[in-house]
Amino acid sequence: MFHANVTFRRNEFHLSAELSLNSGSITALIGASGSGKSSLFRVLCGLEQPLSGQIYSEDVCWYDGEAGKNLALQKRKVGMVFQDYALFEHLTVFENIAYGVDSTIQDVVVGDWLNRINLTHKAGAFPQDLSGGEKQRVALARALAIAPDLLLLDEPFSALDVTIRHDLRRGMQTLIADTQIPVLIATHDLVEARFLADFIYVLSEGKIIRHGTVSDVFQNPKTISAARALGWQNILPVDDTGQFGVKGPWGTLVIGKENFVGKVNINAIGIPIDAIAHMEPIEVGLASSKLDVVLTHCADMGGYYLVDAKLLDNTCISFHIVSSQKPIPDQKLVIFIDLSRIVPLSK
Repeated sequence: MFHANVTFRRNEFHLSAELSLNSGSITALIGASGSGKSSLFRVLCGLEQPLSGQIYSEDVCWYDGEAGKNLALQKRKVGMVFQDYALFEHLTVFENIAYGVDSTIQDVVVGDWLNRINLTHKAGAFPQDLSGGEKQRVALARALAIAPDLLLLDEPFSALDVTIRHDLRRGMQTLIADTQIPVLIATHDLVEARFLADFIYVLSEGKIIRHGTVSDVFQNPKTISAARALGWQNILPVDDTGQFGVKGPWGTLVIGKENFVGKVNINAIGIPIDAIAHMEPIEVGLASSKLDVVLTHCADMGGYYLVDAKLLDNTCISFHIVSSQKPIPDQKLVIFIDLSRIVPLSK
């Protein structure tokens, strides 16, 4: 178990974050550029000193502001994989992986990792002779060869072609599972976060605004800012809630769900794209889920159209249409909302 509760300031930016990472699990850290992901990484590995707080790896204290303890970067045993891999261009693949490994066991350890990443035949090659995927595997092996207590991954797949990301993600999962160390991966890619991670932290303006299991956080972001960070496109403002549902400048949805009734801190609702249909559902009793829209834009996604439309107050809403004919802009439609999928959001 790795735990950190720290504050940090640089100029006008202030970071205040607490997180716990389980051994053998992958935790995703997501947030917009400038939210504090890089600052948090630098604090955790020892490149920056916090203003206050504590950092513990198992029972070993890395930092304690009150006790005046701050373990040096070299003693923290942190493995890091950067967006650009940061391989040593003048060293071979073998020498890159061996960097930081005790010289008495380098042959055994590096040989093992070369075998794990299927690059034994490239042991004498230099980074400039490798593909992007091979560089990524070497960078990961180098980070893990030192048997770190914490692995930090900073956008590790962003420089790779989409076509090879899936295999590399799966391969990385296998390698990490074997090591049983806590892993924190910073990513802008929401698909990547859902694919790789067991847990997720959402960082916004230097603060953790939501955390939990991946399924829980993505399905129930709880706040408007977390929903936006998690890629929710349909966030409708709410003026009033009551026994029968929610009202906004866009219209009314008669929901009748217990978790909406009587709540006074609902500022918006989130509607998943796939919870919206342009044809009336077969189920009885969903008449109250209708909203009038005007189509504004559509994109052919191959097999379906991704449609943008405007509600009564010009709020934009997106959904899918499966049709053999391309939807026409300015066309008026009635859409149907799956009321069971609506999520309440607060500020």
